[in-house]
Amino acid sequence: MRHPLRYLALFLLLWSSSGVAQTVAQTRPLAGTQAPITSPQALDFRFYADRFEWLLNLETRRLNQRDSIPLYVAEFGAGPDTLVFVHGGFGAEHGTLLDPFLYLAAQHHLVFYDQRGSLRSPCPDSLVSLPDHVRDLEQLRQALHTPQLNLVAHSMGTLVAMSYAQAYPARVNRLVLVGALPAKVADQDKFWESTRSAQQDTARNGGVRRAFTALLRENGLSRADYARHRAPSVSRYYYLRQFPFAATNVYHYERWQQVKGCYLYKAAAGSAASSTVPARWDFTAVLAKLPVPATIIHGRQDFIPIRLHREVLPLMPPVRLLEIDRAGHLPWVDDVAAFRAAVQQALVPAAAPANLPAAPFGRRTPSGNRKPGRL
Repeated sequence: MRHPLRYLALFLLLWSSSGVAQTVAQTRPLAGTQAPITSPQALDFRFYADRFEWLLNLETRRLNQRDSIPLYVAEFGAGPDTLVFVHGGFGAEHGTLLDPFLYLAAQHHLVFYDQRGSLRSPCPDSLVSLPDHVRDLEQLRQALHTPQLNLVAHSMGTLVAMSYAQAYPARVNRLVLVGALPAKVADQDKFWESTRSAQQDTARNGGVRRAFTALLRENGLSRADYARHRAPSVSRYYYLRQFPFAATNVYHYERWQQVKGCYLYKAAAGSAASSTVPARWDFTAVLAKLPVPATIIHGRQDFIPIRLHREVLPLMPPVRLLEIDRAGHLPWVDDVAAFRAAVQQALVPAAAPANLPAAPFGRRTPSGNRKPGRL
């Protein structure tokens, strides 16, 4: 193998960023003991270890040439119904959703994937768009051999999920939308302006600035040093960069070290997809007609104003809006108990799943386009 140290470094980066390294240290049993696995962290490690990875080869055309794009897929659990998770970004990757949702693998079959252009699904930026993300999700459904999808989406991933439901209404059974974009937007520019306005909390921002300045000082840096990317090391700079990312996405910014997802981001892929988002959209009709009523889980302090969801809710009566107080865009960090209760409410009572039963751990055999994946 060429450059073995490079591959080892890449593996360690991905391993640590997904939270596995921390969980192993916390859950390794003592020699000779067989204590039952009961804590969420222990369960998380168990399902990290039992993942099944594969690549879905997406056939696409570009200037009369056929290209094959590898879509990275990871499966966990062996429950009777399948949940497919659509991460946000655009340009992010699925690892952000592992910690908040892996506990569901005890009762469900979970499928995560990296959207085209993201970390583990490399793709030219010219082949990344919102319609491409929608078509990729349909190809993933076909590869999973399931007639309908149960989708759990976060942030910009909710736009992918709602667009998919509009393009393939007969292929969606259930939608759970976390930190969602509103189902109806008349002017995209005004919508994004409202998200910026929602972050103008003077008192909170003052506390954030003081806390970040103190953190930089503890690390021997000033704000000017940070702005110029001056830090003892690259790893230290990215460690500190996690704080402002957390301050935007969670209400309890003092929990910034619990936030993941600010490192492994492909800005070019994100920009390419964002440039294809329509100026306006309306998914209220399709959400109102799903076999299982859609559920929106939203923090009241999310930078996406919750009033925008409340305003369109009367247009889609079956849809439920579950609000979590003192929670932001990553509500599982702010209040894990309230978040899990909301997820449970969104998934139960469960409709009779149209999905085929999943195989037990470690026994899912690749077929057709499904090939074992590599980190």
